[in-house]
Amino acid sequence: MTLKNMPRLPRTQRELRVFSKNKRHSRRVPVWRLFLESVLLLMVGSGLLAGLSWLPSKVDAIVVVSEAIADLIRGLSQLLEAFLGLSAVILIAALLVLALLALLSGLIRLIRTFSVVFKSSPRRQSQYSSEASKRNSRSARTRRLRKML
Repeated sequence: MTLKNMPRLPRTQRELRVFSKNKRHSRRVPVWRLFLESVLLLMVGSGLLAGLSWLPSKVDAIVVVSEAIADLIRGLSQLLEAFLGLSAVILIAALLVLALLALLSGLIRLIRTFSVVFKSSPRRQSQYSSEASKRNSRSARTRRLRKML
């Protein structure tokens, strides 16, 4: 089925409104509001310029900029030092968790070993070791494969 042969689905109201070519025009803003906004923006701009022109007589700009750059460099070095300290703490915590997991897994395996040793009799231990050697021998594997086939 090609794109031309596909039946067209009926359009919904929302689809008609969203994809229509006739776009709704926004409402016109009243003239008094435009005038008020322009006067307020002019007042803010002129006030900021007057304040900025007054600033150099009170503050030495070069000293302020150089102090700001020095503070920035000190802050970045402190941030780097903090990240290094945090990464060291995270590394130590990861090693601690790894050590605890190794101890726990070793303890569990030791308990399993003792349970196998104490539950089975000496006769079973010898059978277990001989059965394990029989299971792992090459001839035993080939016999099992022949039985399966």
